[in-house]
Amino acid sequence: MIYIQTTAYNASKTLARAADSILNQTYGQFEYYLIDNGSTDNGETRKIVEKYARQDARVKPFFNQKNHVWDINKEVIYLPHNIGEEDYFCLLDADDEYSLTFLSDMLAFMEQNQLDIAACGNDIVRAEDNVLLGKRVLHQTMILEGNRFESFFPIYHQFMRTVWGKLFKGKTLRNTVLDTTSPEMPKVYGNDTFFTMRAFRDARRAGILGKVLHRYYMSPKSTSYVFNPDRSNCDRILRRAMLDFLKPYGPVSKQNTDFINAVHANACKDSLSVILNAKMSALAKMKWIRELLVGEGTAEIFQSASPMVMELAAQIRQMVLGWIRSPNGCESVRGAELSAEIAALLLPDHEVFSFLWNLRRDRPGLVKKLEKGKWLEHHLLTEPVFRGVSMTLAFSLPEMVGLMMQRNYEQAWKQFVIKNDIEIATEDEEAYYLMGQNLAALAGDTNGFIYLKKVWIEYLIVHGQIAKAEAELKEFENILPNDQDFVRLRERINTQ
Repeated sequence: MIYIQTTAYNASKTLARAADSILNQTYGQFEYYLIDNGSTDNGETRKIVEKYARQDARVKPFFNQKNHVWDINKEVIYLPHNIGEEDYFCLLDADDEYSLTFLSDMLAFMEQNQLDIAACGNDIVRAEDNVLLGKRVLHQTMILEGNRFESFFPIYHQFMRTVWGKLFKGKTLRNTVLDTTSPEMPKVYGNDTFFTMRAFRDARRAGILGKVLHRYYMSPKSTSYVFNPDRSNCDRILRRAMLDFLKPYGPVSKQNTDFINAVHANACKDSLSVILNAKMSALAKMKWIRELLVGEGTAEIFQSASPMVMELAAQIRQMVLGWIRSPNGCESVRGAELSAEIAALLLPDHEVFSFLWNLRRDRPGLVKKLEKGKWLEHHLLTEPVFRGVSMTLAFSLPEMVGLMMQRNYEQAWKQFVIKNDIEIATEDEEAYYLMGQNLAALAGDTNGFIYLKKVWIEYLIVHGQIAKAEAELKEFENILPNDQDFVRLRERINTQ
């Protein structure tokens, strides 16, 4: 027996199309579970369910009092676990439809190839005007068995993303998760993928029929396009599910690792679009962008050497950083800090510095708040060579500071020498001279180091820091007792 299920919520405009595509199948031995899932459309969806139940004895009608609350309809929610081992289960969304030969073609395919699961191709149709947007179909039929599940994972994974467009034998459904409150199950979206991946894991043989037998109607009102706080967590759950699926086949291959990172990157990109288009404050968007970027698996996207993943990572960076550069209405201290933190998650330190330096042009108010909060000093200028260096000083020498962050001290020292005539704020002078000395030492320029040490001692004398100047001078008098510059500096100290 084939058990078919359609769950409808406020689907009065599309449910008849879906139900007719089932009830007019060329293979007619099935039971059709048709559910009004707590619709709030003044009983319109319920009337359609009742009408079909009156007209066709194969229809088993059910009515939830609230959406996705199955207290009185346990038979429906647990149907996949309760059918026979060799019976079949099939699902159709209330706004989609099957070709009239779907059941007969899929059954023949399964029986000829002794399959536990069969999937077919899909037409992807824009719901508003029925325009065909594309197809998901293989050019030739694929049979999966043993290690072929691992070897061809990137090819057939697209057919694991949905529960519709398939026939499942009952024995593949025993370990699927049906309770949407389970901590294992994605809460917002991806339930179908999680369910189907569990079923494929328990299939001895599965097949992808190279034929389109299902029409999927894409709607912008889908939950896939609506923001939910748990969205990014769903992406992470599905990433773990892919890794768990491949575990029985040994260490995950580079091919599959790159593919999983690409799938996750695409999911992050989609989630990012939803966040940026959501009706919420700019500060709230920053919070959720940061949550997405610090999540499990995201670092692997930005560390990947796969060209495909690198391209997706670049697109994510462009989307996020472009939005931060735009006047998004958030000029608070926390907004400034989150902007910088997000940039730091996407870029290496020297590029973060360059990004913030350039950001002064587009969002000067935000950068001023970072300066006031000393964000750069606390988060990027943390190495000893930057001791005491302020954001203002760093921004006056951007090329040099960027090179220092990359530990390219020789080129940074050359920049320091070139830029020796810039105006330095009084409060930054000490840090400037000390940075120069440290940089000369790191670049291995002994003469440059000694020259700056002389300038430094003179600076200390001029500013009345005689004890400090004395200590610095003594060290070099022992090394270079006949150096005339040090002799003159000694004379100046002695006359103080």
